[in-house]
Amino acid sequence: MQFYSLEFILFLIILLLAYYLFAGKKGWLCLLAGSLLFYASFHVYYLFYVLGVAFSVWGGAWLLSKTEKKRKGRRRLILFSVLTLNFGVLCLFKYGGNLPGMSGLLMPLGLSFYMFQAAGYLVDIYYRKYEAEKNPVRFLLFVSWFPQLVQGPIGRYDRLAPQFDKTPAWDAERAKHAMVRVLYGAMKKYALANLLAGTVSHILDGDVRGLSSQVTVIGILFYAVQQYADFSGGIDMVIGIAELFGITMDENFRRPYFSVSVADFWRRWHITLGAWMRDYVFYPFALLKPMQRLGKTCKKKLGKHMGQAIPASIANLLVFFLVGIWHGSELHFVVWGLYNGVLIALSDLMRPLFDKLSAALHIRTESGGFHVFRVVRTFLLVSVGWYFDRIERVSDALVCLKNTFLHFDRDFSTVATLFAERFSDSQIVLPFVALFSLIILIVCSVLQEKGRDVYAGLQKVKCGYRWLLYIFMMVLIMTGFAYTNSGGGFMYAAF
Repeated sequence: MQFYSLEFILFLIILLLAYYLFAGKKGWLCLLAGSLLFYASFHVYYLFYVLGVAFSVWGGAWLLSKTEKKRKGRRRLILFSVLTLNFGVLCLFKYGGNLPGMSGLLMPLGLSFYMFQAAGYLVDIYYRKYEAEKNPVRFLLFVSWFPQLVQGPIGRYDRLAPQFDKTPAWDAERAKHAMVRVLYGAMKKYALANLLAGTVSHILDGDVRGLSSQVTVIGILFYAVQQYADFSGGIDMVIGIAELFGITMDENFRRPYFSVSVADFWRRWHITLGAWMRDYVFYPFALLKPMQRLGKTCKKKLGKHMGQAIPASIANLLVFFLVGIWHGSELHFVVWGLYNGVLIALSDLMRPLFDKLSAALHIRTESGGFHVFRVVRTFLLVSVGWYFDRIERVSDALVCLKNTFLHFDRDFSTVATLFAERFSDSQIVLPFVALFSLIILIVCSVLQEKGRDVYAGLQKVKCGYRWLLYIFMMVLIMTGFAYTNSGGGFMYAAF
């Protein structure tokens, strides 16, 4: 039941009517029934996994809540047993295909998203951040809430679960805001990401070593836009759909291509995964006694900054190694993850040197020009990382990088040939659909980066002009559907 399907639209309308007209104080049961039906529509057997994750984690949390705090050994045993069970299942699905006889293993949609969400709850209960949920069925709704089930965002129990207790009350203004957000996300996904996907595959799925450097750069730039439009567009739709039910989801993107450093990029990109890694991997690892001893030794011998930066850098490398592995077991994902971790670690370790260099060169670090330089620099560094993320062999990615920076071809005839191959006369409209969608995306992003509320600004525009924009976005979406023949799944649904 894809978001773009008539089946989903009918499902959503029926669920909204049932929730607001009939559910009353038991609205959460209505949402639970709808969530399980939505997930079962992909494959009935998926329900076994979401039920298994929910009830095993709920049971572990219940045992933790009943175990005295002073019984640390027993509490750790419960925590690690439940986490090992669940992450073992996740690893089996993500990496078991490499084992003999396991090549046909079908990865349940969104498994890692709801597993991370449930695991975060269990760790919070272990540290007694809040009281454990007494009702396993209510906890099942937290894990299986249907808008976020397939691709996140990764919610936190103390922010999301209490919202399910609200008595349903229709808010027309909130619903209008939600629909605009869904429309904006659909435009990014279906009128931009999907239109770029074919060209990206055409360029980067074949023999990349034989490509001209210009075509390789176009493929990587298109991939950067495709991935962002696909993932953030899907999240916009998720947040908008949840908002129709009066549920506020955590934001997952904050205009990452306006970042001023690679660390800033990862604070803006897939925010909930970054926050999860920070709270449940980075800090616990950095606070281990060996890491604390290392920090004290470095502080004593190398100074205060190094005493803080070296343990943090090691923890960052662990985090980004895990992020790479989360994307897949192939070596290029590991290299991509470590590439980002190394850049962030070097930036932190060398910050005093950069500060002295800026002072010596009299660089006005607060100036607008320097800000633009930092944004462009960060975009280039992140784009280099996309070579390792998208190109499946590390050696091929290195050859492409060498060609890009050392042997850039000035003959642009290969670019013209590429577009001639990709777009026949009947498809000439596609580049314009993608271009108009990209312009809307850039304009909205610039306004938001300046602190403007785009939706509020739209409400001040005359109704006719406002609806003209909405209709234009709908036309872009329908044109995208017409030429790509299908809506296509979301890139991160298989994670």
